[in-house]
Amino acid sequence: MSLGKVRIIRNPASGAPGTSERLLDQQVLPLLKSANLDAQVHVTASQGHATAIAAQLLSETQNARQEDSGGPNPHGLDVILLGGDGTTSEFLNGLYIPPAARPKDRQNDVEQDAAVSSLQWKAPSIPIRLIIVPTGTSNALYAALYPCNRDATSSDGDSATAKEDKWRLHSLSSYILAKSHQSRSQSHDVSSSLLPLTLSAVHITDDAQQPTGTSEGVSPRRDAYSLAHIVTSHALHACILRDSEALRAQDPSIERFKIAAAQNSTIWHRGSLQLYHASTSGKVKVYDPRSRQFREVDEKEKRLQGPFSYIAALSTDRLEPSFIPAPFGSFLPLENAESAHLARRADELDLLIVRPLRSPAVLARYRQAQDEVRDGKDDAPTLFAKTTLTELTVGMYSGGKHVDLTYPLEGASETKLEEAGKGEAAFEYYRVGGYEWTAAPDDSNAAIVCVDGAVSRALKTRVEVLSTASDGSGQVHVWH
Repeated sequence: MSLGKVRIIRNPASGAPGTSERLLDQQVLPLLKSANLDAQVHVTASQGHATAIAAQLLSETQNARQEDSGGPNPHGLDVILLGGDGTTSEFLNGLYIPPAARPKDRQNDVEQDAAVSSLQWKAPSIPIRLIIVPTGTSNALYAALYPCNRDATSSDGDSATAKEDKWRLHSLSSYILAKSHQSRSQSHDVSSSLLPLTLSAVHITDDAQQPTGTSEGVSPRRDAYSLAHIVTSHALHACILRDSEALRAQDPSIERFKIAAAQNSTIWHRGSLQLYHASTSGKVKVYDPRSRQFREVDEKEKRLQGPFSYIAALSTDRLEPSFIPAPFGSFLPLENAESAHLARRADELDLLIVRPLRSPAVLARYRQAQDEVRDGKDDAPTLFAKTTLTELTVGMYSGGKHVDLTYPLEGASETKLEEAGKGEAAFEYYRVGGYEWTAAPDDSNAAIVCVDGAVSRALKTRVEVLSTASDGSGQVHVWH
């Protein structure tokens, strides 16, 4: 007897050619069959197709339940995603209906911007539960769920492919185990196996495009809305994602991101950031390397000016399996009990910022350039890239050690960072409920924005954590 039907979305363009098809045929379908679970497979045919499939499945599931009992479906929708982070992002964007874009009176920008809230997004009325089978390049979400050694569950005789496959199937195994207990009428608390995703609503506006017929003195607007479940970024990270796409054909591996990083490491970005508090705490907080605590910031600290090197808002701790910009932002309980108080809440984002002129040595070199002093040494951006940025990057690949690095005291010419020293933090680690980034109008690189890998242009980007109902409806969970 069948225990029910699970939907599967497979993205054949995700990761190495043939990976998703092989995993589906050789692993996923046989495991579902052995558990007496039927499967309905959808294969994406183009970019954005997973969004359309999600909307279709949501509508079918909600309508079927209403026809059966006239009420909402308590069982919800379970979906297996064979793809990368981009596939998950597309799927999530098919579940929620964003605010309708509307023209804005230039004199009422502030009032209308404040009104564009994540509360206006229409959430699904049934529970959504994802089973992730990662086949992408970075697989940031899955790596955050299962950050341990991939060989831990494998035997010595397993091939490299077999070891990788076992790691990819953890989420599916959790789902099948829960269904197995359910079939035997055994009490099985699945709450510990379902982790909520923090989703953020992103509203981007580009005032630079001026269509024919626009009234003189009135700038047109292009408004776009999307959801992020991993990262919204600007500056270095967004430009890396933009340029890495041009390198994909010659090198589809993660190495292309390192090449793009080298191309953008000396570029600074001009603009301003306005930080917004989290709904639960009512605070904006920043990490202090010396006390190893988050402290509340005052009002004037919520407005940050550039230039900026790095800006990224994360709802997880990592962007690659070993690249961990936000070590306190994990979905999972922090392993170190002494760090438990640093854990990110579900209504918070970790906003990570690097501003080069906080470095005394780089600031001195920058001022020399402003005074037209030419001494044959590296200019300020090159000095910063070779020293501070390199050290911070090494820290991100070393379990998150970068968050405790500080500059030498003001006036020092030393570029070597110190651990929890007396100078300012080299890596600004904020905890927020949202933010607004306004790029300088004449800085084309500052206008690049990345939302879960999708790159676009926006002079203004507003991001805030998507609110959920008090009963938890409308929240997406992932099997773990």
